[in-house]
Amino acid sequence: TARALNNSMSHSDLFLMPLWRFLGRATWLFRGSAFPKTMTVLALVTVLLLALFLVQINLDLEANGTLQPTLQQQVFAHVEGEVEEVYVDHSDVVQQGQPLLKLRNRELEIEITDLQGQLDAARESIITLGDQVGRASRSGDALETARLMGQERESIKRKETLEAQLLLVREKEKQLIRTSPIDGVVMDWHLKERLRARPVVTGQVLVNLADPSGDWELELYMSEKRMKY
Repeated sequence: TARALNNSMSHSDLFLMPLWRFLGRATWLFRGSAFPKTMTVLALVTVLLLALFLVQINLDLEANGTLQPTLQQQVFAHVEGEVEEVYVDHSDVVQQGQPLLKLRNRELEIEITDLQGQLDAARESIITLGDQVGRASRSGDALETARLMGQERESIKRKETLEAQLLLVREKEKQLIRTSPIDGVVMDWHLKERLRARPVVTGQVLVNLADPSGDWELELYMSEKRMKY
């Protein structure tokens, strides 16, 4: 019994014994009535494998996409404010430089009013000091004349500073009216309903424009796992 058990264990420990057992049990596929069926299946598998390597077919990939004009421009808000007027709507044809919408910035209005008031006061001060310098000069009071002339120079300098500040603010005020950078068509839907009386921030996209008279491009959306093809 010990010898038989030892031989059995040695037999079970042979290399790849499970594989040989499986192949031994599979030999029935090649015996008797099962042989034609087995050969038929093997032939079909062989033909299929050869077809995968030899037969050429087209690889057709489907994707969603958009057809759009190549030349497109976005109009941004350069100044914070509230949309006061919208002059265009979807599919309207616009020309370069044509006003699209108008913003209102109340803080900017207050700043302009304040600067204009200070500038008017500085100009009146220069006129008044000029008259005083003339009277002091005619009276022969050199000390008073020098003092008044110093104040006059300060007023002139302040006037020039205020004019420069007002010029910059006026340039900023011009940005409240957004114009079209190109000849084209408005692409946004329901533009008036979406923007009118709405607050906007600097850098916000207000209007999208496109030139349909130029070239067009087709943009397809394909997943990365399929783009490798």
